[in-house]
Amino acid sequence: MRRLVKYIGILIFTFMLISCGGGSDSTGPSESISIDSPNGGESWQIGTTHTISWSTNIDENVKIELLKSNSVVKTIVDSTSGSYSWQISENIIPASDYKIKISSVDNSGIYDTSDNTFTIEGVSASTLIEEGWIAFDSGNYEESLSSFQEAVNKDSSMKEGYIGVAVSYLESSSHTETEAETVLESNVISSASGDDLTAAQAILLGIKMKDISNTSYIYDGLYTNGLDGLSSSWNYFINLNIDYGTNISLDYLKGYMINLCLGEVLIRENSYLSDARTAVDKVLNYSNFSSLPADVQTRANELDSQLENAGY
Repeated sequence: MRRLVKYIGILIFTFMLISCGGGSDSTGPSESISIDSPNGGESWQIGTTHTISWSTNIDENVKIELLKSNSVVKTIVDSTSGSYSWQISENIIPASDYKIKISSVDNSGIYDTSDNTFTIEGVSASTLIEEGWIAFDSGNYEESLSSFQEAVNKDSSMKEGYIGVAVSYLESSSHTETEAETVLESNVISSASGDDLTAAQAILLGIKMKDISNTSYIYDGLYTNGLDGLSSSWNYFINLNIDYGTNISLDYLKGYMINLCLGEVLIRENSYLSDARTAVDKVLNYSNFSSLPADVQTRANELDSQLENAGY
């Protein structure tokens, strides 16, 4: 009888193990996603294209998001599979605290994030100068624009907006311009240092505000001003009035990059070379000239030589 009871007990215990999944694993490995790239340490430049890759054992598509300081700042793609070719858009703020998050479109609980942060770099000053653009490096925003109303800081919709500064050759009925756009975070539009631009120097400067969708200009206006010694047909931008109510006034422009590009354009047009000399001298006499990017210093010296050869 004891043997029979023991045998029955063993059968019951074995049945319970099988029923509760305590036997061999018949469900296979758990569903997962593992990011291969970028997984930390990469440096990718705005405007370039890179492959986001991952390994997974799920059948459904995935969503890819960009994290900054571990918070989602952009959905790169809502649904994709295999791998994804990502062109880094110009409205991404250069920083070193980015990660990628990839999650199942059917089950958000299945996801992975980059193990460590990667860097998104801005376009180099040398590239912009070569193309005739104004370049504002991240450390020099405050030396380039000033006297914006506090509304910019308070309006959250403007925090990742675009400020585009155009070097323009303005005429009575039309103008051509070379434009550079740079993302401004709200906390950098506070104070500025450097020499003021004169009206004569400002004639070639245009300001455009671009909305955060990066698709259309909110406002693009010309304001005619009388400028001593210049034709009345010359104009320059002096105010920005934003359609949705944020009123941003620009009192003046300053900064070594503006002066450098102003000199570049005037020399190229072979006009107002005395103003070009003034602009280039402001760059050469900039108190922190030796700390400027090497390509900026080189270009300033090249423009200086061109003006000397032209008798200025």
